[in-house]
Amino acid sequence: MKRFNDIRSDRFNQGANMKAVLYHRYGDVNVLQMADIPRPVPEANELLIEIHAGSVNPIDWKLRQGALRLIRPLNLPAIPGFDVSGQVIAIGSNVRTFKVGDAVYARSNKKAGEASAEYIALPEDVVARKPSNMSHAEAAAVPLAGLTALQALRNLAHIRTDATLLVNGASGGVGSYAVQIAKALGVRTVVGVCSAANAELVRRLGADEVIDYKTADPLREHEYDVIFDAVSTLGMRAMGALRRGGIYISTLPGPVLALGNIIGLFGGKRARVIMVRPHGADLEFLRQMAEENKLMSVIDSEYTLEQIQSAHTASQAGRARGKIVIKIQ
Repeated sequence: MKRFNDIRSDRFNQGANMKAVLYHRYGDVNVLQMADIPRPVPEANELLIEIHAGSVNPIDWKLRQGALRLIRPLNLPAIPGFDVSGQVIAIGSNVRTFKVGDAVYARSNKKAGEASAEYIALPEDVVARKPSNMSHAEAAAVPLAGLTALQALRNLAHIRTDATLLVNGASGGVGSYAVQIAKALGVRTVVGVCSAANAELVRRLGADEVIDYKTADPLREHEYDVIFDAVSTLGMRAMGALRRGGIYISTLPGPVLALGNIIGLFGGKRARVIMVRPHGADLEFLRQMAEENKLMSVIDSEYTLEQIQSAHTASQAGRARGKIVIKIQ
C-alpha cells in the first residue's frame, strides 16, 4: 500500500469511496449495477484521475457478456469501460510529466477497463493531455477508437500518401476517426462505406468517395491498397479487392484472417487484426491533430453513469453514428 506522504496532491483523500459500475458475473445489461467502492490509490508511477467522461466501446459489452472469456478472462467483479477524460487530482512520487490539476485523457491499460467510475489510477505512460479545443465528452470518445484507427493505418498498414484506402464502417466510432486520420496522414484517396443517411457526415470527415453498402458492393467498385474493416463484416472477400502487396486489417480476430493470409500469399497480400495498445505518445499525436482542427469527435448520444445499461444496449444495437459517451462528473 502506498503511504499517503508518497503521493503529491491537494485534494486526495485516502480511504474515500467512489461510485462505480460493477458486474459480478457475465451476462446481459442487467448484471451492470451501481456500487460504492474504495477510491483507488495511485502507485509511484500513476496518476489518480477524476473522470469527467468516458465512452462505451463494443469490447465493453463483449467482455461483460463473457464472449471473450477464453482469450481475456476477467477476475470478477469487474468495472467496464476503457476511455477516460478528466482531471489529475493526485500523482505518485515518480510521476514527472503531469501535475495536479492537469486535464488529461487516456485509454485504460487495465484488463476490464475500470473507467465506468468516478476515479481511476493509471500509469503516466498511457495518459496524455486532453485536447484543449475538446470538451471532456469529445475527448473521452477518442482514446480506444482513435488509437485503433491510428495504429492500424500507421503501424500495421504503413499507409502511403499515394494509397487508395477503403474504410468499412466509416460513420462508426473507429471508422470516423480512421477517415480523418488517413487524410491527416496525407492519404490520396479515402473511400468510406456507410449507409446513405450518414454519407454527408463521412464526406465532411474527409472521405473522397462514399459508398452506400445497401446499394453497392464496395469490393467491386475499386482495387485498394489498404482495406480497414472497422466493423469486421467483409471477411475473406476483401482479399480479392486488394492490389498486389495490399493489406486487409480487421478489428476482430478469427479463422478467416488466417485463411486470408494463406490465399493472399499468391498475390503478395496480407490480412491482419489490429490489437490496440494503450499509448500516451500516440494520444499526444491525436491531441495535436485535434488542436490543428484535423480531428473531431462524432457523438451519437450521451448517458450518465447511472444510465450505463441503456448505453450498453445502444452500443449493442450496432447503429451508433460515432461514439456513445458517458458523462460522469
